[in-house]
Amino acid sequence: MSCWRASLRTILGIFRGSSRQLESACHNRLDVIWLMQGQKPDHSTIASFVRQHAKHLRTLFRDVLGVAVRAGLVGLDNMAVDGTKIEADAGKGSVRSEQKIESWLSHLDEKINTLEAEWAENERHEALLFGEQVPWIPLKGHTEKHKLANMERLRNRLNKALDQIARRRQGSPSSKPPKAIASTTDPDARSMKDKEGRSKPNYNAQAAVDDMHGVIAAADVNDQPDDSGQLTPLVEQTTANCGQAPQAVSADSQYNTGPELASMEDKGITSYLPASGQNSEAASLDETARQTLEVAAQGQTLTEAQWQALPKNTQRLIDKSAFTYDKQKDEYRCPAGQSLHVLGISHDKKKWGTAIRRKYGQPMACAACAQAALCC
Repeated sequence: MSCWRASLRTILGIFRGSSRQLESACHNRLDVIWLMQGQKPDHSTIASFVRQHAKHLRTLFRDVLGVAVRAGLVGLDNMAVDGTKIEADAGKGSVRSEQKIESWLSHLDEKINTLEAEWAENERHEALLFGEQVPWIPLKGHTEKHKLANMERLRNRLNKALDQIARRRQGSPSSKPPKAIASTTDPDARSMKDKEGRSKPNYNAQAAVDDMHGVIAAADVNDQPDDSGQLTPLVEQTTANCGQAPQAVSADSQYNTGPELASMEDKGITSYLPASGQNSEAASLDETARQTLEVAAQGQTLTEAQWQALPKNTQRLIDKSAFTYDKQKDEYRCPAGQSLHVLGISHDKKKWGTAIRRKYGQPMACAACAQAALCC
């Protein structure tokens, strides 16, 4: 069974591994050698196979996942979601502005029209010289035809780049439109920052993994520059693939947006998402901090030591977790025991939509509070 589990993960890995990594696995990993029955295709063959049978591989992905569910290898008690940037087959120098692409395309159209006219004229002269019975084309004709084919391929890429710029502009709900740029060699890729902070043409690969045996339950690749808005599609894909929704999901703070939280709540899925600006890998609270939070939640008076033990945010101010929310009254109770009501509401435009922010406080009480300097 352990060999079967490893092979199962390898099949699913086709959707996230490179062809060279898979070629290496066919030579070096015993489970893959067993799965391939000793066959060792090279990376070009693997890449060609994946391109040719992409639709069938997606069906295979669902079928294998169904076997994993029936075999008890997928429990969906908790699903971990994360993304990574994959480098596109295009250099940073291939990125051009919309204006430059349009100018390039205009000059290219003129060249293609001129070359097509020359080609037609050559064909006419050859027909007059040799007659229709002689199927011979001079070397010059071959050269022109090759140039014309290359120019038409370039024109198609430039038009596709302009289409991608228009699509990204229309699909952005933010008040600040995305940069009107695109790669002319790989228009599907998008210029975005990778983990090293370098901006170049990349893809955003997403994966949802069941924590029982590490089986991939859903995967996707898109051109979104960040992870916001990616959680719900992966959860829905997991539900479609496995026949049931996960009970809980875990992800980092980039997935924590208002629409995503509302979507998880509507689906009845518990979500473990750190607040914006916090790291999901941050160390857990110590026992003193947890006990202090319990005391604050009960409305008891805190000692000076307990005030200092309250968890702090990145600005070294008291974290929001120290405030207890009353949903019925739409109020917070601060660690000092004061009830904080809504003072104002603002609307901020984000990439994923509109963030509605409520400011809570009690002006008179807050002004007289001895811990005001620590308050968030």
